[in-house]
Amino acid sequence: MRSVEARIRSEIERAVTMVLDRHVQGTTEKQSREYIARLRTTDGALAHEAADIFALADEEEAMLSPPAKRPRR
Repeated sequence: MRSVEARIRSEIERAVTMVLDRHVQGTTEKQSREYIARLRTTDGALAHEAADIFALADEEEAMLSPPAKRPRR
């Protein structure tokens, strides 16, 4: 049985591949440059989502802590 971590990584890889596949273009230089720009846009969006997920994990973890140990913001 695969670990939860491996399963999550696989699910994310499939989702990202689907997004990138929708933006694949032909073979001209212009189309290649447009695809590269879309890859960079996707990279930025994923970085933003990763930051949001990290913040959500911090919030969830803080709720598990006893009130005296919760970080003040």
